[in-house]
Amino acid sequence: MEPIVSIVMPCYNAAEYVGLAIQSIINQSFRAWELVIVDDCSDDGSFELIEKLAIDESRIKYYKNDKNRGISFSRNYGIEKSCGRYIALMDADDMAYPDRLKMQIEYLENHPDVGAVSGYFDYLDMNGKITINKDKLKFLGSENVKVRLIFECVIADSSATFRRDILKKYCIRFPEEYPAVGGYKFWCDFTRVGKINILPVKFYQYRINENGLTQVTKKKNQQLRYKWHDAIHQEYWEMCKLKLENTYSLPILKFTRGQQLDNLGEVLKTVKGISIIKAQLIESKFASSESIKSVCTYEKKRIYKQYFWNSVSKLCKVIMKKAD
Repeated sequence: MEPIVSIVMPCYNAAEYVGLAIQSIINQSFRAWELVIVDDCSDDGSFELIEKLAIDESRIKYYKNDKNRGISFSRNYGIEKSCGRYIALMDADDMAYPDRLKMQIEYLENHPDVGAVSGYFDYLDMNGKITINKDKLKFLGSENVKVRLIFECVIADSSATFRRDILKKYCIRFPEEYPAVGGYKFWCDFTRVGKINILPVKFYQYRINENGLTQVTKKKNQQLRYKWHDAIHQEYWEMCKLKLENTYSLPILKFTRGQQLDNLGEVLKTVKGISIIKAQLIESKFASSESIKSVCTYEKKRIYKQYFWNSVSKLCKVIMKKAD
């Protein structure tokens, strides 16, 4: 049976978890799949384990990079070696829920105008304990997603499935120049040519892995990570035809990196900048006015909420210090 969907799974030093990730694919209710694993030159026995697990499962393909090349290269290579008309992404330390593929493939089959679909997840710690994600599960249509990408990457890579022919037609690839955050750039490029919908469904368990690529990069290369994020944002802003003075763009970039705004002045400049963005997007008809207004209102609320809790935290520390 020819696979309808190819799951592409990069793996680097995930021997402790990759077996569980593979089993979660084997347990899928949708059966017409192939799993393409690309080991990024692991040194913890991951590749040898994958070889053993693949003996009894012909739908698993596995490859090993000649040297450590990063997650973007591994994803691109896995896509090249796959043959399904749909591509599903997954990391080697996450676990998919049993109906993930079934629900996503059915949605894409029933919505031929949609290029990619994603969703939500629960958290999984390094001991395998599940923390239920209590965030409100909300459908985000392509117009909303396109605007949200101006401020943050709202697409969880490991929950995403998309059409192969879009990548082929428009030569879209995961950028190797942005290690650990290449997915953000990929989705910004994708949304230029294809619709992305986020469904109000949890599709997998995201493992908070202290030794994973994302967490290690955050700790060791935080400033470099900020630089990558800024470059992706500014390129996307240019694509959106946004023009902002540094007075507004700099605090917005700081906010989009996930950094705290230090004072009320920064907050007000950021909020004003978002109002300017809203006006420009509406004028250029980048997306529906309803989506633009909704997203910009949401981001402003997020800024005020962050600043409020930051201020409360600082006040509590001062009070506690004086009490000591």
